Amino acid sequence: VAVGASRVEAPEMTRPVGKYGAWPGALAALQEARKNSLALAEEEGLDQVVAPHPALGPMTGTQWLLFCAAHMERHRKQMAERFGR
Repeated sequence: VAVGASRVEAPEMTRPVGKYGAWPGALAALQEARKNSLALAEEEGLDQVVAPHPALGPMTGTQWLLFCAAHMERHRKQMAERFGR
């Protein structure tokens, strides 16, 4: 599955339904995730680490970071739409 080619339904346990009732909480959670991703990007050897993605298959740490960046942008747009920002 190519990134952006199709929409994949998230597993129930990963859905934030009702978790962030307002913009400030949702934005703070997204900023914290971004901070953690930036710290991980500074680690050495990310291309040596491989972990499976349920739809895309095995990905290196670098590929995971790139995927997460695109995925976070998708969530940012969803949040802006949901909270009218």
